[in-house]
Amino acid sequence: MMSRLCFRYYLCRQRHRQNGGIMKKIRVLHFPLSNQKGGRTQYAIRTWKYIDHDAFQIDFGTVEENFELEETLTNSGARVYHVNKYAEEDFDSFEQQFRYMLRDGRYDILHLHTSRWKSFSAENIAREENIARIIIHAHFSGYKGELTEDQKIIRDLHLDVRSKLTPEIATDFWACSNEAADWVFGDRIPKNQIVIMNNAIDINKYKVDMLQRRMIRNQYGLLPDDFVIGTVGRLVKVKNIDFLIRLMVKMRQRNQHIKLLIRASGEKKQEYLNLIESLALEDSVIFVGYIEEIEKIYSVFDVFCLPSTGEGLPVVVVEAQAAGLPCIVSDMVGVESKLSSVLQFCPLDEDLWIEKIYELYLARGKRKDTSYEIKKAGYDINTQIKKIEKGYRGEL
Repeated sequence: MMSRLCFRYYLCRQRHRQNGGIMKKIRVLHFPLSNQKGGRTQYAIRTWKYIDHDAFQIDFGTVEENFELEETLTNSGARVYHVNKYAEEDFDSFEQQFRYMLRDGRYDILHLHTSRWKSFSAENIAREENIARIIIHAHFSGYKGELTEDQKIIRDLHLDVRSKLTPEIATDFWACSNEAADWVFGDRIPKNQIVIMNNAIDINKYKVDMLQRRMIRNQYGLLPDDFVIGTVGRLVKVKNIDFLIRLMVKMRQRNQHIKLLIRASGEKKQEYLNLIESLALEDSVIFVGYIEEIEKIYSVFDVFCLPSTGEGLPVVVVEAQAAGLPCIVSDMVGVESKLSSVLQFCPLDEDLWIEKIYELYLARGKRKDTSYEIKKAGYDINTQIKKIEKGYRGEL
């Protein structure tokens, strides 16, 4: 596997090599993407959308049999490869399909997105296939608070595998936050070898549009006086969406005009729909499912809430702040999530959240323009994509 110095020399040769008069692109494979469209998948897709397509070819690998974004990606010139199972489920099958991906695409860079360690299988295969650059990108800051038995098993496996991690496993180590770097790399990778890559967004897309706000609120049967608590994310345990659903019982007793709107899909949807029915909250809680143009839904909200039980720096928190929304976020979400003055952290105490939300309901202030704060914090994708491109060129 190439050193960084050798890789820079390799890229210099590539830039000067002509193929039918066209400069040879740097070929990058992102793995793995999923239909859950969590932070890792969103990051990979956002990189693909904003990167210089004249200089880089971005392709994707997924474990999904039917990947929902595949047609969009392939129609725009990207390749999508499939593996049936992760290496830990069926190593022989994974190895065969993963080697095929790397060989078929002739990749210069493998960009691996991860939340926790299960093995080093993908990294080892990539090294054997002489992939010039292997990037391990950390997207999760670990579990916090009281853990379930399943979470303890996952944590213990992660820590065991991490204890065997060495700097030779990859050429580059990236993380969405310092907390994510600590969880994924621990003390096994020197801090000066870790690059923080912010989960940046296109800030201008999130400015509130009052006409759009009225149209979408009408679409969901919301009245002009309704105050909307909004949340965005996957319906998985760590997002803790049932916390918001349960507090709506007391919130509705205070004021019938306070509603909860959930833009999400995932494994717990039916469980949460059953909970809403059992609590007789059908008139107070609205599920809108997945919306492709996510920036539109933030215009509907009056406050953004994220009661997660453990996350690093969620993209949705960046988006909500860019929209100028007051944000109430669990204190189990990484402190680096606070990019602006509109965000406040709060312990997962139901009465505390109710009081804070009700204070915002009574105040009903004008949204703040946070664009300067978000840009200053380094979360504008138009700037951040240049750092990613430099990272791909081995220039960081």
